[in-house]
Amino acid sequence: MGLYTHTSNQLRQGPSLGTGGDFPEVLARNELRLLSVMKADDEQNLLHRIAEPHAWSVEVARSGKQALQVLQEERAQIVLFDIDLLGLDWKSDLRALVSSPSQPSVILVSTGVSDALWEEIIECGGYDVLDLPLQKVKTELTLQYAWRFWANCRFHPQIGSRSVSAGIK
Repeated sequence: MGLYTHTSNQLRQGPSLGTGGDFPEVLARNELRLLSVMKADDEQNLLHRIAEPHAWSVEVARSGKQALQVLQEERAQIVLFDIDLLGLDWKSDLRALVSSPSQPSVILVSTGVSDALWEEIIECGGYDVLDLPLQKVKTELTLQYAWRFWANCRFHPQIGSRSVSAGIK
C-alpha cells in the first residue's frame, strides 16, 4: 500500500540506523530474522531471494499454530503472514502474534488489499499489509522499515507504541 521513493543506494544500505548507539547491535550487525507463514511457494522463494544478499535468516511456518510456537522462542523480529492462513477470527490471531515474547512487527499479505483492511491490521497491532503477489522492491523496503520499527518499539518504548499507526501508507 505504501509509496516509497528511495534511491537504489538507500535500498542496498537499508534505512538509516542512526548514530551514537541509538539502535541495538542486532540492527548494526544486520541480523534480521524473518518468519514466513505463507502458502504460496513462489512467495516463500521471493523472500529467500530478498533475504540472501542481506544475510537475513528466513524461517518457514505452515500454520498459525506453528508460527506461535516459533515466536514463543523469540526467534523472529518480523512475521509475514498470509491472511488466508489465519482463522475466521483473524484479528485475535493477529493480536496473539504481535503479543508474543519477541513482539514482532507483523506484516499480513493478502489479495485485494484496501485502506479498510490496512486500518484494521494497524488497529490490531500489525505493522502493514502487502498485496499478493509480492513485489520484490516494495517487500524489501517494507521489511527494512518494519525491522526499524520493531527496534524502536523494543528498545525505545517512548519512541514507538504498538497502539500508534506504524505502517507506511
